[in-house]
Amino acid sequence: MSKYCVVCGAELSDDTVYCNECGAKTTGTDDAADSVRNTVAASQNYGAPAEQMYPAVSTIAFFGLILLFSIPLIGFIASIVLAFVPQNKNLKSFARAALIWMLIGMVVSGLIFWGIFILATEHLDAWVENNPIFSNPEFWDIVEDYADGSLEIPSNKEELQGFLETLPEDYEDYLDSIPEDIYDEIPVN
Repeated sequence: MSKYCVVCGAELSDDTVYCNECGAKTTGTDDAADSVRNTVAASQNYGAPAEQMYPAVSTIAFFGLILLFSIPLIGFIASIVLAFVPQNKNLKSFARAALIWMLIGMVVSGLIFWGIFILATEHLDAWVENNPIFSNPEFWDIVEDYADGSLEIPSNKEELQGFLETLPEDYEDYLDSIPEDIYDEIPVN
């Protein structure tokens, strides 16, 4: 006669002390009636320990978790903690899914940013190389003077015209390309 586990209803050999399926200790009864009762009891209680051990997470809790995970750095840290620490498998699985989506978002965002950065620097480099102003070292001297604060910004039309005339002669073509009405847009003190 075979024995049956009182917890999960699995068939056991006669000399088994612990169930191979669920690990529960066997009672040692071989009576056929007991084994039928054990099987019926096991099928009625199947899943009860899991429900007690892992209660369902409420809708409000999921809403709160989504809100928490949406906070940039705090949400990322919270998802890492909740993906590994809690005993509740439902909560742990939800946090792991959120963490995976965050990581996918970071990778995709990084690739997009990297692509835009590469395109922008290539276009900027080409623009600088093709513009004669940037190839003249005197231009960079003026930029340094402005950065140091030793160069005053022209505040009216006459000062701007004087400033532009101090530029090297290489800039005459560039100066001629500046529209005349630009002087009208300079605020006068």
